[in-house]
Amino acid sequence: MSAQAWQPPRRIDAIDFWLRSRLLATAHALRETLRPSARRWPGGQHALADAPVLAQHRTPLWSDGRADEFPLVAGKVHNLRVARPAFDAVEVPAGEVLSFWRQLGRPGAGRGFVVGREVRGGCVVPTLAGGLCQLSNALATVAVRAGFELVERHGHTARIEQADMPDSDAVDATVFWNYVDVKLRARHAWRLEVALTDTELVVRIRARMPRAVPAEPVTLRRTNDDTPTVLPRARGCLSCDQTACFRHRPPVDVGAEGRTAVLVDGWTPEFARHLREAHPQAQRMQPVPLRLAFWRVPAAGWHREPATNAAVTTAWAASLRRAVWQRRWARQAGRRQASLIDGQRWLAQAFAARLAPAHTHLVVEQSLLPHLQRLGALDGRRLTVLASALPMADIEKKLDAASQR
Repeated sequence: MSAQAWQPPRRIDAIDFWLRSRLLATAHALRETLRPSARRWPGGQHALADAPVLAQHRTPLWSDGRADEFPLVAGKVHNLRVARPAFDAVEVPAGEVLSFWRQLGRPGAGRGFVVGREVRGGCVVPTLAGGLCQLSNALATVAVRAGFELVERHGHTARIEQADMPDSDAVDATVFWNYVDVKLRARHAWRLEVALTDTELVVRIRARMPRAVPAEPVTLRRTNDDTPTVLPRARGCLSCDQTACFRHRPPVDVGAEGRTAVLVDGWTPEFARHLREAHPQAQRMQPVPLRLAFWRVPAAGWHREPATNAAVTTAWAASLRRAVWQRRWARQAGRRQASLIDGQRWLAQAFAARLAPAHTHLVVEQSLLPHLQRLGALDGRRLTVLASALPMADIEKKLDAASQR
């Protein structure tokens, strides 16, 4: 598809695509109900956790798109963050099929998916749960490297700006709910691991069987004999000059590298000075000083900080729940410490729910760190820890030594 051959999309074509896709999705759902081709495998398995790594694939999270389309890239990373738990620590028995959509389920807004990017008709368009193709590409690539059978795979019609797959054996595999799928199978039991660092998506396969001869993937997308070997670059909705197109969206100014959010549970003068100097414009998320509100005890706190241009978000419900819970167990020594941990968990949940895809850098107080990590809120984000105690590794060593004593 050359630039001269490209034509702006029409509403009638979009309506036709929507109707046909709904019919195909409904027919596929009926077939899978009558004769399932795959099942959903539970995560959190450990039988093959120590098995050798057969294949691994790393792809960048933030550097595979245009700078002026950062909101769609941030939405893509957030969708990968939501989808990751469905695939991580999954172990598939020998001869069984892993299906991308059967494993993930329907990606709706109610599950936390947001608007990302999707390649459609030679354009990068904003769409709900867009960007999951990066995970399907990586899944197909590690499967081929490990010598697995690709039962089903479909190729893209265009490529993302700057997404020139760096690895020569990288596999292109698109997905679309629910009839455009990626399915793979192996002759032996294997384990899938998916992780998001602050810069990369990492997918690896473990198994105790030796690596088989990599199979040549077969695309199921219909192609003509004159289809180019290098896919054309897709045009971007947020950077395209076709403002009359019905898909055009005005640019959203979130910066080229996203925003910073500060998540704190308490006030200290050292933290306050550091945040004023290092992150004056960052959005701050903090609990409500309920003790001051109820008993009017004079004390220093975030509420007494001088006004800045930074937005402040307070977790009222979590703060009230924590205050009531800790007051209930204040006189029971054993339960009192557990109530403190419960309160931190509720606060972390409230903060995680308020984080936006554009928050690429988090400044987190140490006490909230374990809870945010369990929630997956740290995946794909740069992290700065406000440490009020020893580093976590040193704390674990001291706890291990105390347990041995």
